[in-house]
Amino acid sequence: WRRAVALYREADITRTKEKLDALLEHVNRFAPAWNLRGQVKIWLDPERPAGAEADFAAAAELDPQNWIVPVRVSSEAFSQLVESAVDGFLQSEQGRIQAPNVVVEPLPARSDIAKGEDPDVRGTYFNPDNLGSSSPVGALGGDFAAGTRSDIIPGSRFTLYQRNIENLCPDADTLKIEIQASLSGEWASAMRVDLHATGGAEHHSEDAAVPDDDPEL
Repeated sequence: WRRAVALYREADITRTKEKLDALLEHVNRFAPAWNLRGQVKIWLDPERPAGAEADFAAAAELDPQNWIVPVRVSSEAFSQLVESAVDGFLQSEQGRIQAPNVVVEPLPARSDIAKGEDPDVRGTYFNPDNLGSSSPVGALGGDFAAGTRSDIIPGSRFTLYQRNIENLCPDADTLKIEIQASLSGEWASAMRVDLHATGGAEHHSEDAAVPDDDPEL
């Protein structure tokens, strides 16, 4: 299990699946392993998430308090939800901020994960004045003044990762909430302001501890 988690965090997705396949042949009641293999299958084929549903369902059946079967929507439907969230976000700020440039990708780039990015990250902020940086905080330039309309640098963008956000959501209503929270959270981090994002607590399989009484893990 620990080796599978390490490989996942290094973006070695194929070898992660191999480790999890072998593990689940011998230890099939460890819910985090089922959930992580579901996430791995999403990475291997993000355009066809149905192939991972059985693994997510197995985790949820073993431990319904901690694991879910994520809701899935088309890229078009997700983008529409993002547009609605942006509109609501701008209305709530009552003209105090510029309209952000928000794009949607299925998942982060594996090259970014290999460099240390969290594979479960919801989104990133890119500042063209800091080429090569996509950190929500570290991308800011030196001349920063919170609360001004000049905070958004031309060419900057927010990227939201559809499959990672969906992985947190058991239903469509939760998905709307988490998209809003993800957008607010990325904005707050990038602009260093408090927008009181209200999404649910994140719970990821690779953070799970190995049971003390199960040496096979």
